[in-house]
Parts: sequence; structure tokens; C-alpha cells
Amino acid sequence: MERKKKRNAARIKFVQVLPSWEEHVRGVEVLKQHFPPPPFWDGTVDLAQISSFYRAVLRLFKNIVFLGTGEVILVLQNLFREYSPGFGGDQAFYFCSDFDMALLERLVKVFPLEETVGVILARRVEEFKLLTLSFAFPWKKVLLGSTHGIMAEVARELFLPFYPVEDGYHYFWHRSVLLYLPLFCFGVPLEDLDRGFQEGYPLFQKEAMILSLLLAREKEKGWKEVCFLVDNQFLFSLFQSFLPLLEKSCQGVTGVDFGVRDLFSFWDTHRDSPSWREKATSTLFVVIRSGEAKQGLLFQRPHFLQRKLFFEEWNLLDRASFGQFHHAECLALLSVLREAEASFVEIQYLDTGPETVGQIVAFLHQWVCYNAWLRGLDLLGDPPVLGFESLVRSFLKRKNQSMEVRK
Repeated sequence: MERKKKRNAARIKFVQVLPSWEEHVRGVEVLKQHFPPPPFWDGTVDLAQISSFYRAVLRLFKNIVFLGTGEVILVLQNLFREYSPGFGGDQAFYFCSDFDMALLERLVKVFPLEETVGVILARRVEEFKLLTLSFAFPWKKVLLGSTHGIMAEVARELFLPFYPVEDGYHYFWHRSVLLYLPLFCFGVPLEDLDRGFQEGYPLFQKEAMILSLLLAREKEKGWKEVCFLVDNQFLFSLFQSFLPLLEKSCQGVTGVDFGVRDLFSFWDTHRDSPSWREKATSTLFVVIRSGEAKQGLLFQRPHFLQRKLFFEEWNLLDRASFGQFHHAECLALLSVLREAEASFVEIQYLDTGPETVGQIVAFLHQWVCYNAWLRGLDLLGDPPVLGFESLVRSFLKRKNQSMEVRK
């Protein structure tokens, strides 16, 4: 029997908000009138086409190496580490960023030519660089890029497999084939991830708008930083991958620094710091934690330690699990924030499945968009790196001319 899919089911929820939160609800309606919905609200991804392309081209190889920019590769690595253990298979996946040529050289030396394929994940403005790097390895190449870009042209000339990537929205690539094709290779259920995206935009539009309005008043509030405190390693890396985009969205009239910390390292750094009070008043904390104390692993202490004086106060661990201990850590941190009268927003997540990830990313997408729009920034177009690439080519040209003169 087919599982009945729940619609508009929130996998994350805001359970603790700032005292001034409701003051900005009226501003939400104003934002809706002046700004369009963020990108991908009504976007669609052809999952059947992705499946056909994988089975016809990529399924034939034992080793698949994904080559892309650092941001894209980081997100893929995060998702692969979270979901790959649950999916068996006879294929191996590797990730190489455009600045990790040492890894690419090692892979070229190790992997057999006939068993390996290199998949180039290129956004429009990165096509020239990534295409150039693709000629550094001898494996068969699969190109992903714009239908009107150099990737498509080279694929036609060299008869290489090519998959078109949606044009536009360079920064907001997460709901596109650049993410979906690799995840399909891993065995991740794309329907759940895509449903999370579709649900996340309408579910968390108001929260994204309110946070944007709050940050727009950072001078009044005195906030210099937004600090994410995350209790899960996978979500920690996911939020970390969005830091550059969040920071860029606030670099208009004034800037706000963004950071991600795990609970223990944050407390270990600031518990005895003389500047803790100052940091508590100048930082907006966003606490991301599990919504329930899950059982998890049970503590197993050797019996002879139970009689030792040092361990007597930890006898309660005999009746607890690691999940419950972790839950107590989160409650302790929230207590510290309240005691310091720090400004914080608490977000609880139900699980770390693909649907939850889709909703979290949809929330972050909207937060970035409204941050930028309130500061007069346009993040919907391509970034201003074309001039940099032109400058790089000019220096290469000079080098070639210098070598010809020496000859």
C-alpha cells in the first residue's frame, strides 16, 4: 500500500521567539506587497528525467567523481555522509572541489580509466573554469551546465553526455539538477526532499521575513553577530554551508557576521570569558535542537567504577541514554542564555530526513532573499565574478606572449 503523504506538515517549528517578534508581524504584510516570492516557489524538477539519465549514463561506472565549486561540493558531502550508510550499492562516490587539485591528482592515479566517470557540476559563471579543470583527468566526462553556455557547446563538439541546468539564480542552486542528480545516485528519496522544498516556502515565509526585519534593525538592537547553536553534526555542517550566502545578504547598508557553533564548544569558550555579557547582548542566537529526548545509545559503565567516589554523582546515567543526556545539555544551554538575558530564537526539528532538510533550506533561502532585498541587494542574478575571470585570462595571455618572445 502506498504511503499517504502528508501535505504542509512542518518538520521544524519555532518554539521560542524574541519578545519583539510579534512587533514585526505587521511588517510581514508590507514585505509581501513590495517583494515577490523568492525563487523556486513554483519551480519543478523532472525527477523521471534524472532517473533515466542516471540509468543510461552513470549507472555504468563503478566510481563517480563529482567536480564542482567548494560550496556545492560541501553540501553534497554533508548529504552523502548523512544518507549513504542506509543505502547499499556497488558504486563509490567521491567529491572534489575546484581548489583541491591535490585530491584530483590522487584520484587520477588510483582509479582505472574504464571504471570511472567525472561529473562536472557547473553553474553558469563557473563553466569556463570547471571545464578547463575537467581536461586534467582522462576519465569519461559528463557535463552539467546551461543550455546556452560553453558546457553545452563543448558537449556537442566532443559528443559528451550533457544534462541541462536551469538558467538563472546562481546563488539558489539547491533545488536544481546540480543537487538532485548526485542525490539520486546516492539513493536518496528525491520525492521527500522535493516535498520538503514545496512545503517549506509557504510554511516558513513569515519566520524568514520577521528575522529579516529584526536584522534590518541591528543598529537599534546592537546586534553584531548571528550565532547558530546546533546540536546535530549533520545540521551543523548544513547551516555552515549557508554562512557565506547569509553574510553576503547582509553586506548592504551595514553588515552582520554569521557563525555556527556546537553547544559544548560554545559553552567551553564563553563560560569564563569576561566578554560573555557583552557578547550575550550583541548577538542574536539561533538555537537548533531536536524537539524530543530520543533514546539513542544506552550508557554502559563498568561495575567497578560505580563504587568510585568520582563517579557517584553520575549514578543517574544508569537510568539514562545518550539521547537524554544530550537533551539535558540543550536545556542547560537555554537556561544559560535566559540567565544572561540574551536574545535567542529556538528552532526544533523533528528529524534529519530529506523532507526536513528541504524545509530548512527553503527557510534559509527566504531569509537570504529578504535580507538582501531590505538592503537594496539583488542576489537573483549572477555574481560579479566575470570580471575576475577576464583578468585571469589576461594574465594567462601575457604569460603565453612572454614565452613566445623567449623562443
